Amino acid sequence: MGMISHTGVVTLAETRAQLPKILERARLTRQHFVIVKRGQEQGVILGLDEYRRLKELDEREQRRERALAIPIEAARSTEAWQASFETLERIREKAAYLTDDEMDTLATEALAHVRDATPEIGQ
Repeated sequence: MGMISHTGVVTLAETRAQLPKILERARLTRQHFVIVKRGQEQGVILGLDEYRRLKELDEREQRRERALAIPIEAARSTEAWQASFETLERIREKAAYLTDDEMDTLATEALAHVRDATPEIGQ
């Protein structure tokens, strides 16, 4: 059996033989390992901390996409729309130490404040 590749690519046979070692290395180094079978990529092994980090990034991107999907017509003006995002950015900068759940709560409160201050279109 060969040693674990430095490139992070391991065969299915190597994975079976060295799974504990691969998992430990993934956990300690944040390195991921692409598993190949007959030359075809089949999956990836990565440490739990790295998985959580990537999942958090994905969730943040999904929230950003949802926020950007809100039509600009929902704001009083382009300037008001931009000011709302600038407010959220200031909150994010000041609260970098908060968890995602705490940030979601603050963002929800900020959005509620902006929405309360924004008159309904057509009124």
